[in-house]
Order: sequence, then structure tokens, then C-alpha cells
Amino acid sequence: MESKYLPLLDSAEALARLDDDMDLYQILIETFLEEDSFNPDTMENLVSSTQSKNEGLSEAAAKYVHHMKGAAAQLGAMRLAHYAQKLEDVLRGKSSGEATAIAKDVAELYRQTASLLKNV
Repeated sequence: MESKYLPLLDSAEALARLDDDMDLYQILIETFLEEDSFNPDTMENLVSSTQSKNEGLSEAAAKYVHHMKGAAAQLGAMRLAHYAQKLEDVLRGKSSGEATAIAKDVAELYRQTASLLKNV
């Protein structure tokens, strides 16, 4: 499916995977929204730092994005998870693309998704 058609948030699908445990879903949302868990500015800074071709920095950025991608997918934030996968693939050298531009898209999707999650 083309990424623009993926939902920003599919809470019903996420809840189904959690056996409709709304309390657990709320805990996962709170954890996801904590600044220590994922911060789009931190991610963008890490990705920008990879432009120096420092493999250690690139791996750190890839791990950061991978962690966020998994959490997003678990919450039903499928568009965010999709773009995060694209960014992770670029950071790991599995595909080509402009990491900084994709990181900006991921950061914006995170902000949009976080706004929706705050109202769940």
C-alpha cells in the first residue's frame, strides 16, 4: 500500500493486537509520548550528524529510529512506522535516499501522530 494511504492512527487495529486492553494501550501511549522515549529533534540531530559518514553515528541514528518505528507500529501509527522504516533503511545503507529529508518527514509525522495520541 502506498504510504500516503496508510492511516495516521489505527487505534482499533492496535487494540485488537492488545486483546482490547485499553489500559495497556494508554500505558504504551504515555511511554511513547515521553520525551525520553522519542524526541523528533533528537532524531533529526542524529540523522544530520550521520552526514559526516561516521558509521557509529549512523548506527546510533538507525537504532533510535528502529526503536521509534516499533513503538509506532504497536500503537497503530502505520504511516509513521512506514516512513521510519524508509529512514532506517537509508541509514543502514539498504536503500538510497536523502536521510535528512526523510527525517524531517518522520519528525512531522511524529508530531501529527502525537497530537492524535494525546486525544485517545
